[in-house]
Order: sequence, then C-alpha cells, then structure tokens
Amino acid sequence: MKKIATLHIIFLLILSFMVLSEHTASAQQTTENTWKSLKPIPQGDAYEAVTVYGQIHLLSSRNHYVYNPSKDEWTTKKTMTTARNSFGITVYQDKIYVIGGTYGSSGEYFTSDAVEVYDLKTDSWETKTPMPTARSNLCANEIDGKIYLIGGSQTGAAVVGVNEVYDVATDTWTTKKPLNNPVHAYASAVVDSKIYILGGYEGLHYGAPVDLNQIYDPKTDTWNRGAQMPHITRNAAAAATTGLLAPKQIYVIGGGPDARAINTTQVYNPQTDTWTLGAEMPSPRGWLTAAVANDIIYALGGCDNLWGSRLAINERYVPFGYGVIDQINPEETLRLTLISPENKTYYGSKIALEFSSKESLSWVGYRLDAGIIFEIGSNTTLDNLSSGPHNIAVYTTDTDGNLKTTQTIHFTTEKTQPAPLPLILTTTILTASTIIGLGLLIHHKKQKQKQTTAFRNNSLDAPKE
Repeated sequence: MKKIATLHIIFLLILSFMVLSEHTASAQQTTENTWKSLKPIPQGDAYEAVTVYGQIHLLSSRNHYVYNPSKDEWTTKKTMTTARNSFGITVYQDKIYVIGGTYGSSGEYFTSDAVEVYDLKTDSWETKTPMPTARSNLCANEIDGKIYLIGGSQTGAAVVGVNEVYDVATDTWTTKKPLNNPVHAYASAVVDSKIYILGGYEGLHYGAPVDLNQIYDPKTDTWNRGAQMPHITRNAAAAATTGLLAPKQIYVIGGGPDARAINTTQVYNPQTDTWTLGAEMPSPRGWLTAAVANDIIYALGGCDNLWGSRLAINERYVPFGYGVIDQINPEETLRLTLISPENKTYYGSKIALEFSSKESLSWVGYRLDAGIIFEIGSNTTLDNLSSGPHNIAVYTTDTDGNLKTTQTIHFTTEKTQPAPLPLILTTTILTASTIIGLGLLIHHKKQKQKQTTAFRNNSLDAPKE
C-alpha cells in the first residue's frame, strides 16, 4: 500500500512538471564563428550590397531589395536608372553610390562610367558626373567623403590598375597612385582608413587568380603589401567588422581559384598582418556579395560555378569574438534609459521596446537573450517572442566610440493570461487523482476480498473440537 501511494505522488509531480514546462523556453545563445541560413533573396541575380542604418540594400540591374536582419524580412525599393552589374557600391550620408559596371546582352557587353546616387529618404535616383575611366568588376570604398574606385576591367578584357577618386561634396574626380599589380574581380574592405585589395584576377580577363593583399593608404597616397592570403581566390566577397561588437578583422568569403566555387572563410587581422581560417560557409559560392550589419556578416547570392545560375541564398556568419561585452559597464549617468520591457511578465508574443535619451544618439542597438545586437533608429516592437524567460539590454556609443549599455532587464512572456494555467493544472491533477484513486479503491477491495476468502478457507480447514 505504501509503495502504491509513493508511485501516486511521483506520478503527480512528473505530470505537474510536464504541464509547467510547456510555458517555459530557454534563450538561444549566439555562437561565434558559426553560419546560419536565413530567408532567401526574393530573386536570384548578380547583386552588390551595402548596409545603411543596420539594413542591407541589395542591388542589381533589375532589382533593389532591402533586408531587415532583425525581422528576417525583404522589401522592394526603386531600381537604378542605368541597368548594369559588377559595379562598385558604397554609402555616404544617407545616400548609396553605384559606380561603373557592365551592361549589354547576347554575349556583347560593355563597361560603364555611370555614377548614380540613391536617396533613401525619397526612394529616388540621381545622376552625377561620370567616372573618367569606364570599368567593371571593381569595388567602391568611401573614406572621409571621398570614394575610391581602384582597378577593374574594361571592354575588350583589359585589366587596369587606375585609381580614381570621386569627391562627393564637389561632384568631381581626381587621379591617385595606381595599383602596383592591376587586378579585377577582387574583394575589398576598409579598416582604419586603409583600403585592402584582396585576390582577384591579374593579366587578361579571366587570367591568373592571385593571393595578393595590396594595401592603399589615402593619406600618403602609397601602396604596400600585406601577408598573402591562405587561398588563391577571385570573385570572392569581403567584409570588415568594426571593433564595436566584434574585433576589427576582414573576412574574405567564397570565390575560388578556378571555375568552381569554394566555401572558405579567410580571416585577416590588419593589426598583426596574419591570416586564419573560419568556419566554412554552408553553400560554396563565388560571384557573391557580402555586407556587415551590426558586426554580423551576411553572404548573399552568388553562383556555385562560373556558368551556374544565380542563387538566392542568404547566409549569416557570426564573427570571431562577437558580443564579448562582459567588460562593458553602464555609465554613471546613462545617455539613454530603457522604458520597456520591465522586470515583469507579459502576455502575448509582442512587446514594445521603448527607450529615451537626454541627447541625440548616433547609434542605438538592442540585444535579446544574449543573441545578435540589432541596430534600431527609434522605438520598435519585439516580435515572435517565445514563451518563457528573456533578458534584454540597449546599447549606445559615447563620443569616443566606446560601447555603453543600460542595465539588463529580465522579463517573462506567456501566451495567455495566468488564469487558465491553474485551471488546466488543477483539472489535470484532479482527473489523474480520480483515476488513481479509483484504481487504489479497486485494488483495496480486491485485497480485502482476498483476505476474506483466505479467512474463510482457514476457518474451514481448522480442526473441530
């Protein structure tokens, strides 16, 4: 009897735990040096990408999409006036600059000198002074209001090393020192106001791919060489982390030494002039583009080989050292205050994220459940929250660029109001108790019947006096 009662109690405890566990959820952690597949691009094409206010603009001759990393959503914007691909792209003061590129069809292609500017506020395009040397398969890099267009190829397969600079303020062009080793189809990034030209083809069009690391310093108008890349590559994508949420490094992704694409992640540290290898990209690709949003890298589009169809793949990479912010302490007088969420329980999957500040802030981001830090321009809404405990903090930067944070707020979300939970739990336990009670009653009756029968049998067998 005691054994059955003990089992009854254990059963009820397990049942209660199972009911309660449906209303809790553990937070997903963000792991450095890992890849994840996200919502695909609406249409595969030959894209170039740039990030503005934490959102990624993806452009081609036919499309202009905007990706919101915090919502994993795509929207459509106005396409550029001059249809072309393989152009240079960069951003300066709320405007996107698209320069050069290739246009044509039916196997007859030409290089462009077009300069078009997209205004985010008006969703409109404007034409500026053309680039002196028409080129494609090149990158555009902006430093202090100057846009550098280096190398590339021209109609007729000529690879050039020309270095032309566009002044945004005056809408004029100047010429600087050319590349020592002219290349096109290279990858490029800027770190600490220096331009890195990585890999590419040298010689004739589709000539020999290289592992060169050519570094240009605009302040001195000089070129230097950095450590060679671990893998020869062309048609790769490059992106640089800023040092705000991940250490300053350059990531060269995909590309390849021949017509086939590879999935390598080559990581360059400009401070130590050394290379390492990161986790391999899930989908081997060349002819892809990359963008950085809040120090997270997004590898977009591309092909698996030279003649392959354009892919709509969108894969996210968390860099080395991402989000190591244990050393960050709140300011004594915070520049911003987190208003919502509060330390309490909310019901539903949406919660308002609201903050206030005594001064204008150049950058604000939030981090939910130790995940990716997303940039936000103003108050927003946290969507699709799972039931269970959560934590959140809001970040900004001081005048020196140092990261500051609010206190971490711990809150809980539930799908429904608390009233149904005790009702369900009580009903379940009462039902289970009734069933078990009936079982115990039946068991008890059977045991009593056995005892009565045994007593009678013993009475019959007893000797008569």
